[in-house]
Amino acid sequence: MNMNLNGQLVDAIRVAVPHGTNIANLLMDMLCISKDAVYRRIRGDVSFTLEELSVLSEKLNISLDNVLGLANKERGIFNLNLFHQPESVNDHITLLKNRISFCKDIAIDPAAKAIIACDILPPTFCFKYDKLRRFYLYRWLFQNQIIDSLTPMSDLGSYPEFDEVAKNLTAQFTKIPTLELIIDNKIFTSFVQEVLYFIKLELISKEEINDIRKELDELISSTEISIAKGRDVKSEGQEIVVYLSDINIENSNYYYENSIFSAAEYVLYSNNTIHTKNPEVCQVQKEWMKILKRFSTIITHSGEIYRRSFFNNQKRLVKEMFDSYS
Repeated sequence: MNMNLNGQLVDAIRVAVPHGTNIANLLMDMLCISKDAVYRRIRGDVSFTLEELSVLSEKLNISLDNVLGLANKERGIFNLNLFHQPESVNDHITLLKNRISFCKDIAIDPAAKAIIACDILPPTFCFKYDKLRRFYLYRWLFQNQIIDSLTPMSDLGSYPEFDEVAKNLTAQFTKIPTLELIIDNKIFTSFVQEVLYFIKLELISKEEINDIRKELDELISSTEISIAKGRDVKSEGQEIVVYLSDINIENSNYYYENSIFSAAEYVLYSNNTIHTKNPEVCQVQKEWMKILKRFSTIITHSGEIYRRSFFNNQKRLVKEMFDSYS
């Protein structure tokens, strides 16, 4: 990192923090280095290390793409929120905690917005319900081969820390003032399809099936009410605008923005994600969301017949799918 980039980073820090903040004291606290070491970096005598760049980018929402001159269409920096080979529930808890911090950074602005285009149920929807949350964790452990492929869900132990963190993530996400949701018309049935896979393997008991089925019915009904009202009935009043896509959504993608920064997030395997604050990537993501909206029908505060038809059809399909294996 040359001295010019050092100066660009210091300038970016000044923009990112409130006016009047003592930059030296802030860097001492964040980077755990002495005052002399901080001033050597501010003067440009010593370069910031890669680890220090990462810390500052994460805590201050500074786009390293801009600082390093990578904000172009060919290159961008992504934060890999995943493990090459997860080894325990703690790995997933760490990922969820990172998402909590990210949601807090977004929601600090009353004008903040999240836009999600999803082909599957977002985890925060499932985390509101005990049995759905337990199935989510079981599926994640199964897919990442952390538990034996013959382990039934009933043998899954209790994970109070996971439950607490998952609920906290849901609470933090719903503090983002506005949520725009573009949903695939198979959003609920695709979840049932995953449950049926484990039923075919005889890894879920009848009691567990009934519990999952009951909570999924509750989720569908609650979602319908929230969409009709334009408010999340289970949160502090997050405004919701929902679009029902008339085309298949190939993969779940997120776009976030507030007055300070924007971010794009992409769901990979097993609900792991990568995200970036690269301005070019974020703009492309935002434009793609606009395109999806043009291929969708808004069902919040309008389209009542279309909305009722969709949810009645979802309830019927979910019932038929579960009944076929009861």
